[in-house]
Amino acid sequence: MYHWDDNAFKNNKKLKTVKIGANIKSIGKNAFKKMGSSNYKKVKVKVPKKVLKAYKKTLVKRGLSKKAKIKK
Repeated sequence: MYHWDDNAFKNNKKLKTVKIGANIKSIGKNAFKKMGSSNYKKVKVKVPKKVLKAYKKTLVKRGLSKKAKIKK
C-alpha cells in the first residue's frame, strides 16, 4: 500500500500526466494543487476503472482542476 504526501505534486506546473495505480490507498490534502496550472485542459489523470467515480470527487478535493481529464 502506498500513500501520497500532502504536497506530492503541488505547484508542479510542467507535469501533464499522472497514472494512479490500484495500490494507492490515500492521497494527501494538497497533492494536486496548481498542478499543470499553465494549461488545465492538457492535464490527464489515469485511474483504475473500479474507482473512477470515487476518484473524480477526491482528486478535485485534493486540488486538481475540474477541467483536467480523469479517465480509466
